[in-house]
Amino acid sequence: MRFEVVVAARQIDGANRAMFKRTGLFYRDGGSPVKIQGPTWLADQTAKSAPSLDINYSLGASDISLLVKNAAAVSTRWVGYINKTEIQ
Repeated sequence: MRFEVVVAARQIDGANRAMFKRTGLFYRDGGSPVKIQGPTWLADQTAKSAPSLDINYSLGASDISLLVKNAAAVSTRWVGYINKTEIQ
């Protein structure tokens, strides 16, 4: 499966904001754990006002989780979408 993730963030107080676009090719052969093709997913685009704002992924045995990190201990709104292309 090819995943394209586009995410935008804005701190509630307006102090920080960010936008990320990432693409990765993930696969699972039979009952084996989920793996990524290549060493990591591709950072297609990043724009952020604070270095600590970030997104990443985590692989489980049968799932992919998206992880987001705020810039501060202030509430941050995250919005975005995931576009999945699957080959059967």
